[in-house]
Amino acid sequence: MRRVGLTLLLATGLLAGHVARALAQYAPASLVSYSGSIEANDAYSPAIAAGGEYVAFVGSFNGVHGVYRKDLATGELVLVAGEDSADPALSAPDAGSPSISAEGRYVSFTTSARLNPSEDQNGDPGHCSSVYVRDMDLPATQEGAYILISALNGTTQGIAYAGSATAGCPGGGSASADRVAISASGEEVAFTVLGSSDLSGGVGGPVTTPPDQVAVRNWVTDTTTLVSQTIGSLGGTAKAVPGGAALAPLGDRLQAGDGRQFSGSTAAISADGSTVAWMGVDIAAQAPANSAEDSSAKYDEPLWRKISDGPDAPIRRVTGGDDPQCGCQGPLDTTFDPNATGTGAGPERGVYLAPNGFGGDPLNGGSSLDSVTPQLSENGQVVAFLSSAPRTGQVTRGLEEELATSTANAYVVNMADGLTRTQALTQLTAWGSDDFKAAAGTGAIQSIALSPSGQQVAFTTSRIDFPLTPPALLTPSLSQAGSPQLYVANLSADSLEMVSYGFNGEPANGALATPSFAGSGETLAFASSASNLVFGAYDEGAEGEPGNVFTISQLASPQRPAQSYVTGSPAQPVAPTRWELLLHAASAANGSIEVSATVPGAGDLKATAKADVPVRPAGKDTRVRRTRTSTLAERKVASAGATPGQAGLVHLRLSLSRAQRKLAQSPRGLYATIALTFTARGQATLTGTLQASFHKATTKRARKAQKKR
Repeated sequence: MRRVGLTLLLATGLLAGHVARALAQYAPASLVSYSGSIEANDAYSPAIAAGGEYVAFVGSFNGVHGVYRKDLATGELVLVAGEDSADPALSAPDAGSPSISAEGRYVSFTTSARLNPSEDQNGDPGHCSSVYVRDMDLPATQEGAYILISALNGTTQGIAYAGSATAGCPGGGSASADRVAISASGEEVAFTVLGSSDLSGGVGGPVTTPPDQVAVRNWVTDTTTLVSQTIGSLGGTAKAVPGGAALAPLGDRLQAGDGRQFSGSTAAISADGSTVAWMGVDIAAQAPANSAEDSSAKYDEPLWRKISDGPDAPIRRVTGGDDPQCGCQGPLDTTFDPNATGTGAGPERGVYLAPNGFGGDPLNGGSSLDSVTPQLSENGQVVAFLSSAPRTGQVTRGLEEELATSTANAYVVNMADGLTRTQALTQLTAWGSDDFKAAAGTGAIQSIALSPSGQQVAFTTSRIDFPLTPPALLTPSLSQAGSPQLYVANLSADSLEMVSYGFNGEPANGALATPSFAGSGETLAFASSASNLVFGAYDEGAEGEPGNVFTISQLASPQRPAQSYVTGSPAQPVAPTRWELLLHAASAANGSIEVSATVPGAGDLKATAKADVPVRPAGKDTRVRRTRTSTLAERKVASAGATPGQAGLVHLRLSLSRAQRKLAQSPRGLYATIALTFTARGQATLTGTLQASFHKATTKRARKAQKKR
């Protein structure tokens, strides 16, 4: 039946052009998260525009954290929203979850900052989170640059939440998902209203709409549509799902210890704006259940709705329940309960069975929220998702305990009319064994992305055993499980290949996560803590910590089948082809600053740090000098140098003198500007500037936190 599902996907025309299995050729990875010569302190959650010209991501440069947009052609890096010292009114240090329109003009994100205070009702001290869109054609200070998305229907006034007058906003606010929240035009944005709100009541209405509802905002027409609603209200006045419609933060609806503690959204919108999908809960209130299911159970399962069909468009289950052909159990066993102690126990989570079985996003705090967000093709008809549920009929007695800790697999479903869910489902990965402690065969598929055409699926995993054929693994299997690698499945060619190879021909030496396809499907953006993807890229933290954002692109369509994989890895790393510096600075726990520089050849590298330090007025009379108040003046506080004999990565340590070390023990440390110069015979002198703090952690806990940063 799995083969039938793939055949039908191809037959619909969505995945046309079946070709012989062949290995795609990818150019070496390119580093996105740098500005001029300055590499990001950390960068993650990339979203690449369909046109392939821009990448939006969360990052930190010289201590300024926020959402950035990178122009891949010119190299220009622009702060979309973040810590703005020049204009405190526009400061949004917690800005995150970016998505970007096809041409790169509009970027959506979530923040608790009030960037449009005349409309955003979140006041002090609550600061509930809101969803915004930034128009990148306008300066940040110009009116209209920041558009409030979490607003009420028919107006530009923001949604109000219960508890918003209390510190910390227990009411919840609103949030958008990473990468998939905005349409290609940038006019529609899908988001989740996390808290009890006035979403249904309008301006001045009661704050009685239940939490965890999915909505879509068209900011051009000021229209906000409640997408998640009860079955009985379809075609009439939309009614919110009383028990909550979407997987959402731990709250009244969920019990402590449930494991689903999320602070964002799982709502995705297709590029054409026609379709919305989300990880649904309380499924029976939104979509039909089949006779084998307990209608009172709180399943977690992807839901799908084609909102372009109007207010009576049904909400459909992606994997079962509303099966148009049989009305029977779907291909994934939503009736299975991994914690069952006997007959009669109902399921807990549907297709989302084991929260620990998704592995989480290792480059974004370890949350599995991104992992359970459905991915949509451009027209919304193809859905890619992850599930830790067994196939229907797969479970046998004695396997329940193992499946309770099972890890997620990757699936694609065609939502075309007339297909049973079993016919429509294509399984891309399967467990290599029933031993779920063996990472080689059963490691979690952690992040997933779908190309706009629906022909390609990218995912990350540390699993090395892929028993399904198709898709056939064309690249060599790794000898042992390690850092999560990036794989691409080509559904029209029935092929699977690992694409995360470094410049030295070896697999990435750090975790990869959150892939994102450009419109052609030939370019991928992703986050990684690996240091061997781009020569000189600096791996700041340990594996699993925030790292950098990269892109890879196919060189050309493959012309012949790949019978074996041959790499042309050099004996030594290839030196940069351009005469430039790539720089990075980080505060060390011992109070020094570690500077890393990738130099293009042999030469002399020098670094000088200057900072504002207390200085007493000069004078011969010591008694007078002691009574005078010290002032701040810029002084040289540290320097270091090296003479590399060839191109490569050079590390310098800047340390304060003994007299100045106490300055590094203050709560914020000593903020310094670091000037670097690189000189080489017959070449232009290269310069660069970095900012970092001499900051010595004074407690064990602080040292550990600083080391983690």
